[in-house]
Amino acid sequence: MSGLARRIGDAGAALVAALLVVAVLAIAAPGAPGRWAYNVLYWLDAGINAVVLLGDPRETLSSRLGKWDAAAAGALGAIFEDGGGDSPAADALRAGLARLVCGALDLVDDGHCAESRNHDLGDKAVVP
Repeated sequence: MSGLARRIGDAGAALVAALLVVAVLAIAAPGAPGRWAYNVLYWLDAGINAVVLLGDPRETLSSRLGKWDAAAAGALGAIFEDGGGDSPAADALRAGLARLVCGALDLVDDGHCAESRNHDLGDKAVVP
């Protein structure tokens, strides 16, 4: 492994370790430290939705994926407010991603995506 790849790997490992510490603080620490840690995790969650999935920067991944999962199951009708997606292939990709991630989250928190859906958010998404 090259020196640059090793440094990138070390930085990634340090980032994961830092996120684990923040997650423990969010769960275990009372008061301000726990609230700060929760806010950091929420910011990362919404930021990933905005940057990677081009979603509403106020909405969490779980909310967005929960909407996609419900739409794929026919619980919400069409995935998009205007009644149709980009293409059947894009809709299938969204549905598959939602089923995969929400299914994994259900193993640790049953119904997480369904309970996380926030229908007041999502209108600022670049890609619905």
